[in-house]
Amino acid sequence: MINITNVTTYLFFALIFIAFNFLILSFLYNGFKDIKKSLKNNWKLFALTGILTFGYRITQMYTLSLASVSIVLSIKILSVFIGVLLGGELFHEKNLKRKIFASTIMVVGVFLILM
Repeated sequence: MINITNVTTYLFFALIFIAFNFLILSFLYNGFKDIKKSLKNNWKLFALTGILTFGYRITQMYTLSLASVSIVLSIKILSVFIGVLLGGELFHEKNLKRKIFASTIMVVGVFLILM
């Protein structure tokens, strides 16, 4: 039996649970003051990040409903590799060569599984 889930409904509930978890953690660590201060100073950056994250998640859900899961996940892992490259340079992380090597092994492993 195949169960078909509406992508927008699934995404709505996933985002509600993420927001609920975020609120609980913010309450536990008294982060509401910091969030309010950050939103006041950087609201444009938060809005852009929210729009891009929502776009990323909804396109991933639609892609999963249309294509093979293995192909979609390989592209997602490739985005992790790109994130390691860009984030490592942007934030001047330590052990960047080791992280790039580990990400490369993950990407090669996924492509070997696909073949």
